[in-house]
Amino acid sequence: MNIATAATNLILDPIFIFSLNMGVAGASWTTMLSSVVAVVIGLWFYYSGKTFVKLRFKGIRFKRERIWDVMYVGTPQVLENNIHSMANLLLMSLIIGCGGALGLTLYNIPWKTVHLLMVPAMAIAASMVPIISAARGQKDADKMKQAYIYALKMEVALGLAAMLVAFVLGDFWMYLFSYNGDMVAWHDELVRILWIYIPFMVFYGLISFGSSLLGALNKSQISAATIFIRQTLFIGIIFICCQHDMEWVYWGVTVSEILGGVLMTAISELEFRNVYNRIKNESSGSSS
Repeated sequence: MNIATAATNLILDPIFIFSLNMGVAGASWTTMLSSVVAVVIGLWFYYSGKTFVKLRFKGIRFKRERIWDVMYVGTPQVLENNIHSMANLLLMSLIIGCGGALGLTLYNIPWKTVHLLMVPAMAIAASMVPIISAARGQKDADKMKQAYIYALKMEVALGLAAMLVAFVLGDFWMYLFSYNGDMVAWHDELVRILWIYIPFMVFYGLISFGSSLLGALNKSQISAATIFIRQTLFIGIIFICCQHDMEWVYWGVTVSEILGGVLMTAISELEFRNVYNRIKNESSGSSS
């Protein structure tokens, strides 16, 4: 579904904005249609019978303790998603004000390419959650640490591989979105912007990794607070960059994502150490 959303955005953005002469409104239609595509794929996957969990509402009984468990984790996640959406709304407004529809397209296509290439790394981050959560519930500190280190290594390795792919195949990839029409003249610029984005790709993956780790540690509130700080910093940097030109914006995105990755990694690492040490001490005390 992540891949479908990014791919649909990449394909339709230049078509709606330039080929159909819809301008900024074309970007909005692209976002809406990409979301519809993702939902259709998700529904197809669920109703095809390939999922393990089946929803059955017959005989459902609401239990206060279970509702509290879900809300304790889910409420910060809802807040986190809303913060991200509001920040993205502000970001799009700033970029449109700075570079217009063309600036939005030149920003968006390389950024969606980065997101598409980082999907495997984000999948590793998501797959780490049930393993660390189960190990935490079992008070198995060593298993927690092994899963954490292994997932972190995979995250960095996949991020570096994505950087290499973007650098080597970026020129060819951008031909897919600039082979005719008004975008032909902007092919080299799209490649150059993608290369500006390359340095933050590993850090972009670490943001997802840190958020997933905090969720696995039952620290979703900290994750929501962190994304608020990160998005505020991001919007502040882009606001300053928009006072100049789009070149500043491209580099501002890179700097912001690197700072965000460092911040999220540091906070999630600190929380992991606290939980790990507490479980380790509890195990030592019970064994003695």
